[in-house]
Amino acid sequence: MRYQKVLTAAVLSLCVFAGDRADAALLGVDVSSWQSSVNWNSMKNAGVQFGFARATMGTVDYDSQFASNMNNSRAAGIPIGPYHYGYPNTAMNPLSATVKQDAINEATDFVNRIKPYYDANPGWYLRPVLDVEELPSNAEVNTVAEQRAYLSAWVKDFNSVVKERLGVDVIIYCNSNYASNYFTADLASFDLWIARWTYNSNTPPSASQLGIWSNAGYDFWQYSDSGSLGGENPLDLNHFPGTLNDLQQYLVGGEPPLEGDYNGDGVVNAADYTKWRDTWTRTNTDLSADGNKNGVIDSGDRDVWAANYGAAAASAMGVPEPTALLLLGVGAATLGARRR
Repeated sequence: MRYQKVLTAAVLSLCVFAGDRADAALLGVDVSSWQSSVNWNSMKNAGVQFGFARATMGTVDYDSQFASNMNNSRAAGIPIGPYHYGYPNTAMNPLSATVKQDAINEATDFVNRIKPYYDANPGWYLRPVLDVEELPSNAEVNTVAEQRAYLSAWVKDFNSVVKERLGVDVIIYCNSNYASNYFTADLASFDLWIARWTYNSNTPPSASQLGIWSNAGYDFWQYSDSGSLGGENPLDLNHFPGTLNDLQQYLVGGEPPLEGDYNGDGVVNAADYTKWRDTWTRTNTDLSADGNKNGVIDSGDRDVWAANYGAAAASAMGVPEPTALLLLGVGAATLGARRR
């Protein structure tokens, strides 16, 4: 899920129903020991639907609130992911082999800290994040080009440990300056969490502010560092340009979401058809029945449901006219289902 792709889908949706927009989005927060004890039930009641929590910094510092945030957010029903604050500036000799070992040491410490959570609850926690906010600066690495090469190599070495032990790549968190100046172009293959504080979730960063990700777009966006929500102030606020179904692609472990299961109960049946029917042509943030991921509820989403439910059983239902939606009923009890 990248912002430009969602934006494109919104434009395409105008060709289907005039006035429809793909404005689905989720509100998230990121926390650390700076927030002390977070009340995640209050966060849930305030509309928070995902989060990130600091786990480690360098190789010597654990966040004192990490375990509490991971456990209590899950208890509140909020998917959360861990992040590591990297210290790529700590290698004494950046041009030597200590560069690689420095990154490996930090990544190893990070994975040791977070892996038990993924193992205990597969399919619940979001992918890990590498927070990049530090640059090397000494006699050997002091130009932008040297820092770019050094930092990019450090990120790749860090990620190699995460990928080997967890099976996923990290999400890179950085600001526009880093995205534009301090990463080699090949790092655009990583998912991006961009820090760009506009203090308005309706004013996203432009492509030019995404640096090497200008074509790919962002996955998460931190739009404020001074929010007030759920009893916490100040608080970092984040935007995810998609639905809860879209967010599932960032979860680690567990089964992938079942196509056509629009109500999320693990079964593709008539209830999912009803969910699709009831959101047909609506202009709201509920795109859970957007099976073909084009940013609008349309007949293509019925086709996705039908392909997974069974074309023969679905054919009798047809594609309703928008004006006749309320007249259409489905006998759920008489229909079969496709289960995992």
